[in-house]
Amino acid sequence: MKLITPLILSLAVLSACSKKKDDDKAPSRNVKYEITGNFAGKLLILYNDNVNGNTVVNNATVPWSKEVSYPGTVAAIGIGGNATAAGTPGQTVTVKIYAGGTLVRSGTATAGALGELSLPALAFSF
Repeated sequence: MKLITPLILSLAVLSACSKKKDDDKAPSRNVKYEITGNFAGKLLILYNDNVNGNTVVNNATVPWSKEVSYPGTVAAIGIGGNATAAGTPGQTVTVKIYAGGTLVRSGTATAGALGELSLPALAFSF
């Protein structure tokens, strides 16, 4: 009996100090992908993360944007793509990634002599 009382008190103290499993999760990560410019063609846009893989958007036009709230388990994200229908030579697009409302990556591309365009491939790690 002398050993049981201290053991019960020790277990009570330890259980009171334990963390809930929900507290261990990282907060969600709010991201905005944005494509602006004067490119008149159509785009295939691919954005991805290290947990869920790729998401493809076909026949997108400029301007384009997408807001995504990733779970805390996502450590890295990216975006890229190319024209599926040509624009006019010299037209441009700018691709931006915002995380938590702050611009974290950007890049610009210019359509070539045939109106072809490859979006800059951008990546960001949290």
